[in-house]
Formats: sequence, structure tokens, C-alpha cells
Amino acid sequence: MASVSIPQNSTIGNAALNPERADTTTFGVVLEPRFIPGLTISVDYFDINVQDAITTVAAATAGPLCSLGQAYFCSLFTFSGNTPTAFRSNYINAATVRPKGIDIAGNYRLPLNRLNGGWQGSLTLAFTGTYNISYDSNLGNGSSTIDYAGDNSNVGVVKFRSNTSLTYASGGFAATGQVTTLSGGAIDKTANLSRSTSINTNRVPAVAYVNLQFSQEIDDHFRLFGGVNNLLDKDPPALPSATLFTLTNGAYYDTIGRTFTVGASVKF
Repeated sequence: MASVSIPQNSTIGNAALNPERADTTTFGVVLEPRFIPGLTISVDYFDINVQDAITTVAAATAGPLCSLGQAYFCSLFTFSGNTPTAFRSNYINAATVRPKGIDIAGNYRLPLNRLNGGWQGSLTLAFTGTYNISYDSNLGNGSSTIDYAGDNSNVGVVKFRSNTSLTYASGGFAATGQVTTLSGGAIDKTANLSRSTSINTNRVPAVAYVNLQFSQEIDDHFRLFGGVNNLLDKDPPALPSATLFTLTNGAYYDTIGRTFTVGASVKF
């Protein structure tokens, strides 16, 4: 049986495209305990159900679905009789995405004179984190819904990420140490792990980055600052990527390495 190639147009507009819509449920609590002055903690739950998400469908996917009688996917083809002669792979409203998770934030400021009357300045401890309970995604191409929470590639989200910082400030001087963490996960949660047809490992390790920042106010108009990002020069994990020469997930992992910044700001 001979195969026939048909023209595929991926640049044509879609006047019938509708805005994505979402039903969002959120609730949370903020705690400021009186017995620990200066401490604030907030916890928020979110459930965002996105319908009619904008996506594209390949001809190889739409063809079998059309053959099964799904008229929507048949409408993407142009036919001459019963023979398809062209395919429109423009953007359509077909996908669904539903992230669920918990956001956590905390902040504690301690004036050092509480510990010793002769000490100057303050310490501020700050924390933010997101735990993704699930990240259900359906591409609208007839495939099943997949939970991508814990899939650390470009198509998923890490299960847990956090940012913790400790800042010392006194007068016009400030120094901050920061630690960013990303939990381990899978390279591809849909992978077929048969030894003969797939990768021999499907695990991404947890990663932590350490950053340092400093600043000094000279007067009301002039400030010096500097810092080191990725202090330990941590390499990113190797991951499939659609970006040329970036063999990792650049949305989460540092692709440059240790960097230094020095600068000044002036107010007029």
C-alpha cells in the first residue's frame, strides 16, 4: 500500500479560535502568632481547571481519530471525495490542563538587639515553596489524561520547589544567602521502560543552587551591589529539550554555571 503526502499548513490563522477559560478554586490561611513577633506564615491551596486550552494536532494523530468518526478532527482536513488533499495544523481549542497544589510562604524578621542590646541590624529569614499535587494534562488529540507532576522535562512540573533566603541588614549594608531547591522526578512519566526500546534510567536527581548577594548604600542617591549566582557551579541534569544546544529544562535548571555580578544604581 503506497503512502501519499499531503500539504500541511501550520501558519494559517483560525478566526474561530476562542479564549481559554478556567474555573479556579483557591483558599488559604495567614498566621501571625503573637508569641513569635515578626513571624508570618501563609498557606494557599489552588485548583485551576483550564478548558478549551489552545493546542495543535499533527496530521498523523488527527487522521486515525477522523477514521474513528470524530467529526472535529475530520474538519481539519480538506477532502476530494474520500481522499484527503490538505491538512490544517493551526491552533485549536482542544486541550485541557488542571494543576493542583499548595503554595507556602513564610517570613521572620529578628532585630538583633532583642538578643543583645549592643548588637546592630536585623536578620530576616524568608521561605517560599510550591508543592504540585497533580498536573493533569490532555492534549485534545484523543490520548488519555496524564499527570505531569514530578515530570521534570519541558512538558511537566517538578513536584516541589522552594526558595529560602537569610538576610543580614545593618544601616545601609545588606548581605543575603539564598538556596533554591528542586525535587527529583522523572525524565518522562510516559516512557516505555522496556530495556530494548527505551532509556535505562528515568530518574532526575534533586538539585539545589546557592546564591549570594551584597549591597551597600553610599548615600540617598548611590548604591553599590554585587553577587554570585550558582556559587557551587552546579551542573544541570541532562534532559531532552526542544531548544538547540540546551540539553536540559532551562525553565528550572541553570544553564550557564557560576556567574558574578557587580553594579551600581543612582537615583536622580
